[in-house]
Amino acid sequence: LQGKLGAALFSSGVLREHPSSDEQKLTLMLSSPDEIDYLMGGWLEAHLASLIEAAKPDDWACGVEIGIGAGNSNESDALVTCGNRTLLIEVKTANLGRFTEDSSGEKSTKAQDALYKLDSIGHELARNFNENWLVSARPLSDADVERAKDKSIVLFDPTTTRTADGQAK
Repeated sequence: LQGKLGAALFSSGVLREHPSSDEQKLTLMLSSPDEIDYLMGGWLEAHLASLIEAAKPDDWACGVEIGIGAGNSNESDALVTCGNRTLLIEVKTANLGRFTEDSSGEKSTKAQDALYKLDSIGHELARNFNENWLVSARPLSDADVERAKDKSIVLFDPTTTRTADGQAK
């Protein structure tokens, strides 16, 4: 962090001053408390937003609430519309192999939760005129990759290689 990355975080305004170290301790002075969200995953959402904007779709938004009323809505990281088609995108930087437990005691991985959310919201939102993407900063398990394929969710992660036209190899 004391090299190019620290300089980039400082120049973009995430850090109030350049990172410094004292023996084995690294100090980061954030510009505001909200910047921790950027460091914990907002960076990937911001990068995706810049790519979406550069593609110039008909319309798009990040952090979109989808649903009917309080308690019955979900937030989508990005929603893109172009040519009467929709694209719903979830962005994750966390370890998606980590298990969580719901109120009934049933366990699932964070990837399963994200894929279920995309599948249910995406198909309700646009039926046959949509595409759903999961963008992950970390690789998914083989089981979760298969689950994404079964639900026709396009996966972008560090282990997925693509051809020039965007197709997975």
